[in-house]
Amino acid sequence: MKTTKSGYECKKPWPEDCFVQSGDRGVVIRPKEKGGNYGTAFFEAFPQHPDTFIRGEGETVEQAEEKAFQTFEKYQACSHDFERLDDDGRGKCRYCGLTSSHA
Repeated sequence: MKTTKSGYECKKPWPEDCFVQSGDRGVVIRPKEKGGNYGTAFFEAFPQHPDTFIRGEGETVEQAEEKAFQTFEKYQACSHDFERLDDDGRGKCRYCGLTSSHA
């Protein structure tokens, strides 16, 4: 199993080529009209297949990893049908929400 730089031992079977990081005190900065800033435990994964960034949040790093892994599994199981978001080639899957810079 993988271990993050902060010493958290992953509970999920992340691929070998997937970089992971975590922390028990992350800060999310949001405008006041969206609820304002808050602190949370987080888990971030940077898988290669698909090549994306996934962030999970929770009361604990383990809960955050669980949320991130659920997203990863959803992306893995999807057949992906991208619709363009802009003229730069960026798109979003109609089924799972995965964004890609090469849609």
